[in-house]
Amino acid sequence: MNVKTHTDSTYRRRTKAEQSEITRDAIVKAARKLFAARGYANTATEDLVKKVGLTRGALYHHFGDKEGLFRAVADDVRHELREQIAAAIVDPGDDWERLRRGCEAFLRACLARDVQQIFILDCPAVLGWEPEHKDDECTQLLRSGIQHAVESGVIESLPVESLTYMVLGAMVQAAMAIARAKDQKKALRETIRTVTSVLEGLRSKPAAERSHKSDTSSG
Repeated sequence: MNVKTHTDSTYRRRTKAEQSEITRDAIVKAARKLFAARGYANTATEDLVKKVGLTRGALYHHFGDKEGLFRAVADDVRHELREQIAAAIVDPGDDWERLRRGCEAFLRACLARDVQQIFILDCPAVLGWEPEHKDDECTQLLRSGIQHAVESGVIESLPVESLTYMVLGAMVQAAMAIARAKDQKKALRETIRTVTSVLEGLRSKPAAERSHKSDTSSG
């Protein structure tokens, strides 16, 4: 076997795959801007083709159809959202505080136009709620945070799965309300205060008492 020929062939295959990935990423980034600015319903396939500078066939080759492209864009937004939440909970603190910071980070991230339009408003309508949120990155992160908080005893011992979806549903609805508010920053402040109060209600009694004593002594 000619080793050089085999190496060259492998390199060409790798280069072709890398180029395909670069093209795919470029399409996703361009489509993300359009979907964020116009919304899914008002973005035509022709607009996407012109924006990206590719043929309709190339677009379909990578994503199948407009919905497939939107799904890839939504995944891109979701991944960035997950990274922002993860960054907010790395600092020291008990599991309740980490859960609170994660929820706040989610709401703050939802002030961004592309997150609002793509993830909060269009994603449930285009792709459906159940398949897209049941096991996505953000839901897994929330479930993990609630699991740790229950196991460490800082919140009441409640069924983790049902509590996860209760909190998730409330957070998404709150983000929708913020997106539609005339004064979004004010709506964000009010929502963060409300979410914090709701999470306080989930604290186990011993944890709540310790927090109260700590606040009293520090005051």
